[in-house]
Amino acid sequence: MAPLISNNQHSFRPKMSISTNILLFQEKILYYINYY
Repeated sequence: MAPLISNNQHSFRPKMSISTNILLFQEKILYYINYY
């Protein structure tokens, strides 16, 4: 059970970081759109 849980955590963290990066990227786009 332990290896399975660790594998799930490793596969889950990159998705979280990617989603946060997308949110930050969208905020930057909105900022630049409002800036121009």
